[in-house]
Amino acid sequence: VAPGAAGAQPTTESVIKGGFSIPVSDAQGIKTLFSGKEMRPLGNGRVLVTQFRMTNREPALIFEAPQCVLNPQTFEVSSAGPLKLFTTDRRFSLEGEGFEWLHTKSRLVVSNNVRTLISGDLRRRPLVSTLSATATNRATNVVHEIVSDQFAYDAIAGEARYSGNVRLVDPGWRLTCALLTGILQGGGGGLSNAVAETNVAIVLLDPRRETRVTSAKAVYTSTSEGEQIALSGSPVWESPPYRGNSDAM
Repeated sequence: VAPGAAGAQPTTESVIKGGFSIPVSDAQGIKTLFSGKEMRPLGNGRVLVTQFRMTNREPALIFEAPQCVLNPQTFEVSSAGPLKLFTTDRRFSLEGEGFEWLHTKSRLVVSNNVRTLISGDLRRRPLVSTLSATATNRATNVVHEIVSDQFAYDAIAGEARYSGNVRLVDPGWRLTCALLTGILQGGGGGLSNAVAETNVAIVLLDPRRETRVTSAKAVYTSTSEGEQIALSGSPVWESPPYRGNSDAM
């Protein structure tokens, strides 16, 4: 089954084996390509798909799931099982369990056990470059990991939202908080204009001296004049034997 444009949907009344593809097109060509190994009708206009794959043009992301439910009329996709999401160069990847993709709204929600990997030059990863500048003898080609309970992504606005036991880990530092939001850059470029909220803790893992900063909120911004991280909500810093606090940093 390979309809040429949105609106030419396949039947949901018969089993399709041996592979299928459903392109959704616009004036520029194929916008999204849905494919899988097998499609079985479930009723109510929905089908069960095995070895599901969705390739999206903008943003340029690939979705994979061993099994999911697809509505060929609305192109909504959901599953209680695992999901893999990645860019073509694999510099950005995400895994989680339980997901829903609302195609008309370009919105993804992942419900459990979210793990994101962002790889590349620290100098091109604005969220981590400012904090990591204090660490010495750092390799520039590293992998940054973000884990959380849930994840939501608005592909139209580009906004990513990690919530619940959020932990961002880098070889030289780590950040923990309850909520992390930011703009997910195209091409696996990491998060920009990021905001960490509620029980924020940042630890710099300098082998000579560990420094810890806690606050209610941390805001990262990037302008033509440079990058800045602002801490608010009675931030406290500790670098034994020194300690200090302020209304804001």
